Amino acid sequence: HTSSKLARTPRMKEEIVGFEDVIENLRKKLLSRTNGQDVISIHGLPGLGKTTLANRLYSDRSIVSQFDICAQCCGSQVYSYKDLLLSLLRDAIGEESERRELPDNELADMLRKTLLPRRYLILVDDVWDNSAWDDLRGCFPDVNNRSRIILTTRHHEVAKYASVHSDPLHLRMFDEVESWKLLEKKVFGEQSCSPLLKNVGLRIAKMCGQLPLSIVLVAGILSEMEKEVECWEQVANNLGSHIHNDSRAIVDQSYHVLPCHLKSCFLYFGAFLEDRVIDISRLIRLWISESLIKSSEGRSLEDIERRLLGESYWKKSSNGLLRGPFQMVRPKHVAFM
Repeated sequence: HTSSKLARTPRMKEEIVGFEDVIENLRKKLLSRTNGQDVISIHGLPGLGKTTLANRLYSDRSIVSQFDICAQCCGSQVYSYKDLLLSLLRDAIGEESERRELPDNELADMLRKTLLPRRYLILVDDVWDNSAWDDLRGCFPDVNNRSRIILTTRHHEVAKYASVHSDPLHLRMFDEVESWKLLEKKVFGEQSCSPLLKNVGLRIAKMCGQLPLSIVLVAGILSEMEKEVECWEQVANNLGSHIHNDSRAIVDQSYHVLPCHLKSCFLYFGAFLEDRVIDISRLIRLWISESLIKSSEGRSLEDIERRLLGESYWKKSSNGLLRGPFQMVRPKHVAFM
Protein backbone atom coordinates (compact mmCIF):
# COMPACT_ATOMS: atom_id res chain seq x y z
CA HIS A 1 0.00 0.00 0.00
CA THR A 2 2.94 2.33 0.62
CA SER A 3 3.73 2.76 -3.06
CA SER A 4 0.32 4.21 -3.82
CA LYS A 5 -0.27 6.30 -0.71
CA LEU A 6 0.63 9.62 -2.35
CA ALA A 7 -1.80 8.99 -5.18
CA ARG A 8 -4.60 8.53 -2.67
CA THR A 9 -4.02 11.76 -0.78
CA PRO A 10 -5.80 14.94 -1.93
CA ARG A 11 -4.36 16.45 -5.07
CA MET A 12 -5.01 19.96 -3.83
CA LYS A 13 -2.50 22.08 -2.00
CA GLU A 14 -4.36 25.31 -1.77
CA GLU A 15 -2.25 28.28 -0.83
CA ILE A 16 -3.26 29.52 2.60
CA VAL A 17 -3.03 33.16 3.59
CA GLY A 18 -2.40 33.55 7.32
CA PHE A 19 -2.05 30.81 9.94
CA GLU A 20 1.63 30.28 9.08
CA ASP A 21 2.46 29.91 12.78
CA VAL A 22 -0.45 27.49 13.27
CA ILE A 23 0.56 25.33 10.30
CA GLU A 24 4.13 24.99 11.55
CA ASN A 25 2.96 24.12 15.07
CA LEU A 26 0.60 21.41 13.80
CA ARG A 27 3.21 20.09 11.41
CA LYS A 28 5.59 19.54 14.33
CA LYS A 29 2.89 17.64 16.22
CA LEU A 30 2.18 15.38 13.26
CA LEU A 31 5.87 14.58 12.86
CA SER A 32 6.79 14.41 16.55
CA ARG A 33 8.68 11.40 17.89
CA THR A 34 5.91 10.55 20.38
CA ASN A 35 5.36 6.84 19.82
CA GLY A 36 1.71 6.59 20.80
CA GLN A 37 -1.19 7.49 18.55
CA ASP A 38 -2.08 11.19 18.75
CA VAL A 39 -5.20 13.08 17.72
CA ILE A 40 -4.67 16.64 16.47
CA SER A 41 -8.01 18.37 17.07
CA ILE A 42 -8.84 21.67 15.37
CA HIS A 43 -11.99 23.50 16.46
CA GLY A 44 -13.57 26.89 15.86
CA LEU A 45 -16.43 28.79 14.30
CA PRO A 46 -17.81 27.86 10.85
CA GLY A 47 -15.91 29.64 8.11
CA LEU A 48 -12.60 30.01 9.95
CA GLY A 49 -10.82 27.61 7.60
CA LYS A 50 -10.59 24.42 9.69
CA THR A 51 -11.12 22.14 6.68
CA THR A 52 -8.76 24.16 4.48
CA LEU A 53 -6.07 24.03 7.16
CA ALA A 54 -6.54 20.31 7.77
CA ASN A 55 -6.42 19.55 4.04
CA ARG A 56 -3.26 21.60 3.70
CA LEU A 57 -1.56 19.45 6.32
CA TYR A 58 -3.03 16.24 4.89
CA SER A 59 -1.76 17.06 1.39
CA ASP A 60 1.73 18.17 2.48
CA ARG A 61 4.05 15.60 0.92
CA SER A 62 6.73 16.15 3.52
CA ILE A 63 4.15 14.96 6.07
CA VAL A 64 2.44 12.28 3.98
CA SER A 65 5.75 10.64 3.08
CA GLN A 66 6.23 9.68 6.73
CA PHE A 67 3.12 7.47 6.80
CA ASP A 68 2.31 4.10 5.22
CA ILE A 69 -1.41 4.76 4.76
CA CYS A 70 -3.38 7.99 4.43
CA ALA A 71 -7.17 8.08 4.49
CA GLN A 72 -9.87 10.66 5.08
CA CYS A 73 -13.60 10.96 5.63
CA CYS A 74 -16.02 13.81 6.15
CA GLY A 75 -18.83 13.73 8.66
CA SER A 76 -21.67 16.19 9.11
CA GLN A 77 -24.51 16.83 11.52
CA VAL A 78 -26.33 13.87 9.98
CA TYR A 79 -23.87 11.22 8.81
CA SER A 80 -23.79 7.62 7.64
CA TYR A 81 -21.38 5.40 9.59
CA LYS A 82 -21.16 3.06 6.60
CA ASP A 83 -20.24 5.91 4.25
CA LEU A 84 -17.48 7.05 6.61
CA LEU A 85 -16.05 3.53 6.73
CA LEU A 86 -16.28 3.12 2.96
CA SER A 87 -14.53 6.43 2.40
CA LEU A 88 -11.65 5.45 4.68
CA LEU A 89 -11.36 1.99 3.12
CA ARG A 90 -11.40 3.44 -0.39
CA ASP A 91 -8.38 5.61 0.43
CA ALA A 92 -6.61 2.87 2.37
CA ILE A 93 -6.98 -0.12 0.02
CA GLY A 94 -8.84 1.08 -3.06
CA GLU A 95 -12.36 1.05 -4.48
CA GLU A 96 -14.51 -2.08 -4.35
CA SER A 97 -18.23 -1.89 -5.12
CA GLU A 98 -19.11 -5.16 -3.33
CA ARG A 99 -17.98 -3.66 -0.04
CA ARG A 100 -21.17 -1.63 0.31
CA GLU A 101 -23.14 -4.85 0.83
CA LEU A 102 -21.13 -5.78 3.92
CA PRO A 103 -22.47 -5.01 7.41
CA ASP A 104 -20.92 -2.09 9.27
CA ASN A 105 -19.12 -4.25 11.83
CA GLU A 106 -17.31 -6.18 9.07
CA LEU A 107 -16.27 -2.94 7.38
CA ALA A 108 -14.99 -1.56 10.69
CA ASP A 109 -13.02 -4.76 11.33
CA MET A 110 -11.58 -4.67 7.81
CA LEU A 111 -10.42 -1.09 8.35
CA ARG A 112 -8.89 -1.85 11.74
CA LYS A 113 -6.98 -4.87 10.39
CA THR A 114 -5.76 -2.82 7.42
CA LEU A 115 -4.39 -0.10 9.68
CA LEU A 116 -3.08 -2.36 12.45
CA PRO A 117 0.42 -3.15 11.14
CA ARG A 118 1.04 0.24 9.54
CA ARG A 119 1.76 3.82 10.49
CA TYR A 120 -1.26 5.81 9.32
CA LEU A 121 -2.46 9.38 8.91
CA ILE A 122 -6.23 9.83 9.12
CA LEU A 123 -8.25 13.01 8.50
CA VAL A 124 -11.73 13.06 10.03
CA ASP A 125 -13.39 16.31 9.01
CA ASP A 126 -16.46 17.97 10.54
CA VAL A 127 -17.23 15.85 13.61
CA TRP A 128 -20.36 17.13 15.33
CA ASP A 129 -20.58 15.18 18.57
CA ASN A 130 -18.78 12.72 20.82
CA SER A 131 -20.85 9.76 19.65
CA ALA A 132 -19.65 10.25 16.06
CA TRP A 133 -16.06 10.04 17.28
CA ASP A 134 -16.91 7.01 19.43
CA ASP A 135 -18.21 5.28 16.30
CA LEU A 136 -14.88 5.68 14.53
CA ARG A 137 -12.08 5.63 17.05
CA GLY A 138 -12.25 1.88 17.63
CA CYS A 139 -11.18 1.45 13.99
CA PHE A 140 -7.89 3.26 14.63
CA PRO A 141 -5.54 0.90 16.51
CA ASP A 142 -2.76 2.31 18.68
CA VAL A 143 0.37 0.16 18.44
CA ASN A 144 2.90 2.85 19.40
CA ASN A 145 4.07 3.51 15.84
CA ARG A 146 3.48 7.30 15.76
CA SER A 147 0.20 7.14 13.85
CA ARG A 148 -1.68 10.44 13.72
CA ILE A 149 -5.29 11.56 13.33
CA ILE A 150 -6.38 15.07 12.31
CA LEU A 151 -9.90 15.92 13.49
CA THR A 152 -11.90 19.08 12.79
CA THR A 153 -15.03 20.16 14.62
CA ARG A 154 -17.01 23.27 15.45
CA HIS A 155 -17.29 22.23 19.08
CA HIS A 156 -14.63 22.58 21.77
CA GLU A 157 -16.20 19.74 23.78
CA VAL A 158 -15.71 17.30 20.89
CA ALA A 159 -12.12 18.45 20.29
CA LYS A 160 -11.28 18.01 23.97
CA TYR A 161 -13.00 14.62 24.12
CA ALA A 162 -11.05 13.29 21.14
CA SER A 163 -7.65 14.63 22.17
CA VAL A 164 -5.00 12.22 23.44
CA HIS A 165 -1.59 13.85 23.95
CA SER A 166 -1.94 17.17 22.14
CA ASP A 167 -4.20 19.92 23.41
CA PRO A 168 -7.02 20.97 21.05
CA LEU A 169 -6.25 23.91 18.80
CA HIS A 170 -8.81 26.71 18.81
CA LEU A 171 -8.55 28.36 15.40
CA ARG A 172 -8.52 32.11 15.85
CA MET A 173 -10.13 34.83 13.76
CA PHE A 174 -8.01 36.69 11.19
CA ASP A 175 -6.49 40.02 12.15
CA GLU A 176 -7.02 43.02 9.86
CA VAL A 177 -3.69 42.55 8.07
CA GLU A 178 -4.45 38.90 7.28
CA SER A 179 -8.00 39.79 6.21
CA TRP A 180 -6.75 42.28 3.65
CA LYS A 181 -3.95 39.99 2.49
CA LEU A 182 -6.46 37.20 1.82
CA LEU A 183 -8.90 39.48 -0.01
CA GLU A 184 -6.12 40.95 -2.17
CA LYS A 185 -4.74 37.49 -2.96
CA LYS A 186 -8.12 36.08 -3.97
CA VAL A 187 -9.00 39.05 -6.18
CA PHE A 188 -5.63 39.92 -7.75
CA GLY A 189 -3.61 36.71 -7.50
CA GLU A 190 0.10 37.49 -7.67
CA GLN A 191 -0.55 41.13 -8.57
CA SER A 192 -1.07 43.97 -6.10
CA CYS A 193 -4.20 46.04 -5.61
CA SER A 194 -4.05 49.53 -7.08
CA PRO A 195 -3.72 52.39 -4.55
CA LEU A 196 -7.08 53.76 -5.72
CA LEU A 197 -8.91 50.59 -4.69
CA LYS A 198 -6.96 49.82 -1.53
CA ASN A 199 -8.88 52.08 0.85
CA VAL A 200 -12.29 50.70 -0.06
CA GLY A 201 -10.76 47.21 -0.21
CA LEU A 202 -9.48 47.54 3.36
CA ARG A 203 -12.94 48.65 4.43
CA ILE A 204 -14.58 45.68 2.72
CA ALA A 205 -12.09 43.27 4.33
CA LYS A 206 -12.85 44.74 7.75
CA MET A 207 -16.60 44.42 7.14
CA CYS A 208 -16.12 40.67 6.67
CA GLY A 209 -15.52 40.38 10.40
CA GLN A 210 -12.12 38.62 10.24
CA LEU A 211 -13.82 35.45 8.96
CA PRO A 212 -11.92 33.80 6.06
CA LEU A 213 -15.04 32.26 4.49
CA SER A 214 -16.76 35.65 4.31
CA ILE A 215 -13.62 37.20 2.82
CA VAL A 216 -13.34 34.50 0.14
CA LEU A 217 -17.02 34.83 -0.80
CA VAL A 218 -16.75 38.62 -1.12
CA ALA A 219 -13.53 38.22 -3.13
CA GLY A 220 -15.50 36.04 -5.54
CA ILE A 221 -17.92 38.91 -6.08
CA LEU A 222 -15.15 41.49 -6.54
CA SER A 223 -13.18 39.33 -8.96
CA GLU A 224 -16.13 39.31 -11.38
CA MET A 225 -16.56 43.10 -11.29
CA GLU A 226 -14.76 45.95 -12.96
CA LYS A 227 -11.76 47.11 -10.92
CA GLU A 228 -13.31 50.53 -10.37
CA VAL A 229 -13.79 52.41 -7.09
CA GLU A 230 -17.49 52.95 -7.82
CA CYS A 231 -18.09 49.20 -8.26
CA TRP A 232 -16.28 48.33 -5.05
CA GLU A 233 -18.14 51.06 -3.16
CA GLN A 234 -21.37 49.50 -4.37
CA VAL A 235 -20.29 46.13 -2.96
CA ALA A 236 -19.36 47.73 0.37
CA ASN A 237 -22.73 49.47 0.58
CA ASN A 238 -24.61 46.27 -0.26
CA LEU A 239 -22.74 44.23 2.33
CA GLY A 240 -23.63 46.39 5.31
CA SER A 241 -21.99 46.21 8.73
CA HIS A 242 -23.88 43.04 9.76
CA ILE A 243 -22.40 40.83 7.07
CA HIS A 244 -19.81 39.04 9.24
CA ASN A 245 -22.58 37.64 11.42
CA ASP A 246 -24.15 35.75 8.55
CA SER A 247 -22.02 34.47 5.67
CA ARG A 248 -25.25 33.33 4.00
CA ALA A 249 -25.92 36.98 3.29
CA ILE A 250 -22.73 37.06 1.22
CA VAL A 251 -23.81 33.93 -0.64
CA ASP A 252 -27.02 35.81 -1.38
CA GLN A 253 -25.01 38.72 -2.79
CA SER A 254 -22.93 36.27 -4.84
CA TYR A 255 -26.09 34.71 -6.22
CA HIS A 256 -27.56 38.03 -7.30
CA VAL A 257 -24.49 39.00 -9.34
CA LEU A 258 -24.57 35.71 -11.28
CA PRO A 259 -25.79 35.82 -14.89
CA CYS A 260 -29.40 34.63 -15.15
CA HIS A 261 -28.52 31.32 -16.81
CA LEU A 262 -26.15 30.44 -13.97
CA LYS A 263 -28.64 31.17 -11.20
CA SER A 264 -30.71 28.12 -12.08
CA CYS A 265 -27.56 26.01 -12.32
CA PHE A 266 -26.53 27.18 -8.87
CA LEU A 267 -29.91 26.34 -7.35
CA TYR A 268 -29.66 22.83 -8.82
CA PHE A 269 -27.04 21.99 -6.19
CA GLY A 270 -29.88 21.91 -3.67
CA ALA A 271 -30.80 18.50 -5.10
CA PHE A 272 -27.59 16.97 -3.70
CA LEU A 273 -26.93 15.87 -0.14
CA GLU A 274 -24.49 17.79 2.03
CA ASP A 275 -20.84 16.82 1.41
CA ARG A 276 -21.81 14.73 -1.60
CA VAL A 277 -19.03 14.40 -4.18
CA ILE A 278 -20.35 15.28 -7.63
CA ASP A 279 -18.70 14.45 -10.94
CA ILE A 280 -18.61 17.69 -12.93
CA SER A 281 -19.17 15.97 -16.30
CA ARG A 282 -22.27 14.28 -14.91
CA LEU A 283 -23.43 17.54 -13.34
CA ILE A 284 -23.20 19.37 -16.67
CA ARG A 285 -25.15 16.59 -18.40
CA LEU A 286 -27.84 16.89 -15.72
CA TRP A 287 -28.00 20.65 -16.31
CA ILE A 288 -28.41 20.01 -20.03
CA SER A 289 -31.08 17.33 -19.52
CA GLU A 290 -33.06 19.73 -17.32
CA SER A 291 -32.79 22.42 -20.05
CA LEU A 292 -30.85 24.68 -17.70
CA ILE A 293 -28.22 24.91 -20.44
CA LYS A 294 -29.28 25.12 -24.05
CA SER A 295 -27.44 24.97 -27.36
CA SER A 296 -26.85 28.21 -29.20
CA GLU A 297 -25.18 29.49 -32.35
CA GLY A 298 -25.41 26.06 -33.95
CA ARG A 299 -23.29 24.39 -31.27
CA SER A 300 -24.14 20.85 -30.27
CA LEU A 301 -24.77 20.00 -26.64
CA GLU A 302 -21.56 17.92 -26.71
CA ASP A 303 -19.61 21.03 -27.75
CA ILE A 304 -21.22 22.98 -24.93
CA GLU A 305 -20.32 20.28 -22.42
CA ARG A 306 -16.67 20.34 -23.52
CA ARG A 307 -16.60 24.13 -23.33
CA LEU A 308 -18.13 24.20 -19.84
CA LEU A 309 -15.62 21.65 -18.57
CA GLY A 310 -12.92 24.18 -19.39
CA GLU A 311 -14.69 27.12 -17.79
CA SER A 312 -13.19 29.12 -14.95
CA TYR A 313 -15.98 28.08 -12.57
CA TRP A 314 -13.98 24.93 -11.85
CA LYS A 315 -10.54 26.57 -11.97
CA LYS A 316 -10.66 29.51 -9.60
CA SER A 317 -7.73 28.20 -7.58
CA SER A 318 -4.66 26.08 -8.19
CA ASN A 319 -4.78 22.57 -9.65
CA GLY A 320 -8.34 23.00 -10.92
CA LEU A 321 -9.70 23.15 -7.37
CA LEU A 322 -12.59 25.42 -6.49
CA ARG A 323 -13.19 26.84 -3.02
CA GLY A 324 -16.17 28.74 -1.66
CA PRO A 325 -19.80 27.63 -1.59
CA PHE A 326 -18.56 24.55 -3.44
CA GLN A 327 -15.48 22.74 -2.26
CA MET A 328 -13.43 20.90 -4.84
CA VAL A 329 -11.93 17.77 -3.34
CA ARG A 330 -10.32 16.25 -6.40
CA PRO A 331 -10.03 17.22 -10.08
CA LYS A 332 -13.31 16.95 -11.96
CA HIS A 333 -15.27 16.47 -8.72
CA VAL A 334 -17.00 19.10 -6.62
CA ALA A 335 -18.53 18.74 -3.17
CA PHE A 336 -21.45 20.88 -2.09
CA MET A 337 -20.83 22.25 1.39
